[in-house]
Amino acid sequence: MEKAAERQSGEICHRCLQPVARSAQRCPNCGERHARTHHLPLLIGILGVLALVFVAIIMVQVIQNTDIDSAPSNDTEQSTPQQPEKPPPFNR
Repeated sequence: MEKAAERQSGEICHRCLQPVARSAQRCPNCGERHARTHHLPLLIGILGVLALVFVAIIMVQVIQNTDIDSAPSNDTEQSTPQQPEKPPPFNR
């Protein structure tokens, strides 16, 4: 019963299979280093969300730039005089 309580309160050493406190950096029995990996999934998730936000921002900027570039400019329409399709008739 005591072993179950110890295992629930801490981690187990991968080398000697003895219970290790969560705050311990090394196993008190064999001295094996223990890396803190319980924050790793959270960090990977945060980095993934940041990468998606970055890609979304870049996509929005590219779409806006292509819309601006492909829009007809008003300067060219106003500067060219409109020519009638048929020439005016000659009066004699």
